[in-house]
Amino acid sequence: PRTLLFLQDNGSLKPLAIELSLPHPDGDQFGVTSKVYTPSDQGVESSIWQLAKAYVAVNDSGVHQLISHWLNTHAVIEPFVIATNRQLSVLHPIHKLLYPHFRDTMNIT
Repeated sequence: PRTLLFLQDNGSLKPLAIELSLPHPDGDQFGVTSKVYTPSDQGVESSIWQLAKAYVAVNDSGVHQLISHWLNTHAVIEPFVIATNRQLSVLHPIHKLLYPHFRDTMNIT
């Protein structure tokens, strides 16, 4: 989804429009069909707007957890955790220094 946000004076972001896309009903060769949703406070349109905001929030959370968190932290540091555990004794000062930082990294994957 694409979301158009407005930065308010108080520093918060207000969603102005959300574009959601679906595969074209006649097949992938025709691309996608998109629809733009805007805020509404009346009836069904209000419910659709709330669902569109929820869809954006779920996708944003997924991207954050997979890309920003797991890929950029856990996946990057795992080779160092493995190498440290294979090559350094638990009595080695560097192992002792790194252990608190590595402790739960491998449990996440």
